[in-house]
Amino acid sequence: MSFRFTRRAALVCVAVAAMTALPAMPALAAAAPVVDVDLVTIHEDADDVLTSDQFSTQSPNELLVAMFSADGPSSGNGTQVVSGVTGCGLTWTEVGTANDYPGIAAVFSAYATSTVTDCQVSGDLDYAFDGMVHILSFTGAASQITEVHALSTYYGDAGFAAVAVPADNSRVYQVGHNWGAAEVPTPVGGDTQRPQQEVPASLLSVYLSDYGDTSYVAQIDDPLAATPTGTDQYSGLALWFPSEADGGINSVGFAVAPA
Repeated sequence: MSFRFTRRAALVCVAVAAMTALPAMPALAAAAPVVDVDLVTIHEDADDVLTSDQFSTQSPNELLVAMFSADGPSSGNGTQVVSGVTGCGLTWTEVGTANDYPGIAAVFSAYATSTVTDCQVSGDLDYAFDGMVHILSFTGAASQITEVHALSTYYGDAGFAAVAVPADNSRVYQVGHNWGAAEVPTPVGGDTQRPQQEVPASLLSVYLSDYGDTSYVAQIDDPLAATPTGTDQYSGLALWFPSEADGGINSVGFAVAPA
């Protein structure tokens, strides 16, 4: 089956030419981050706070990532915002937000130098709506997320995010919200090679709202292979919906790099 990124030329994420004329050799790859916590909490009732269920980490020095996907007011009635993220006694930093269309997709991260126990993470919403929060934690990860792409798109049936991943063995994710359809999307991943090839991708979580919305988190299943030094290459992660959305899609794609 052909690589479905070719379905829309505007969405194709291709590898960029090498930045040096000298032959490039693959760099030694640091070990890929390992997932510890993987927890999704769904809020079917409207609320102005999205709070995760309790979780604990197994190791010190873990990167924690909180992904929020929520409905929001229709156009002209305000913009949904996730603010005041708290939990685990940590300082949470906004990684990326997409909210040009109704609803929101947002990513926050924190670094825990010691283990956390019976922890919950909460994000305040400017407007009370339903949604979900998905928590991931990683051992062996960099303390910050620097590769991120936030996008609000009206391509009809694609929630798309391209993430620059020059680092070896990064893990790539996308959190999104589709305001126009309550449907299970199909994820399609692309690697960092030239030309880009399809790689396995999957849904980690999905929430189909009774109000006609979709919240989701998707991933490229395996850490990306080593890329040649001196290059600026890209991975891609797209979500295709069965029918056209009429409300727009907010999505944030990001890469968790090795320490």
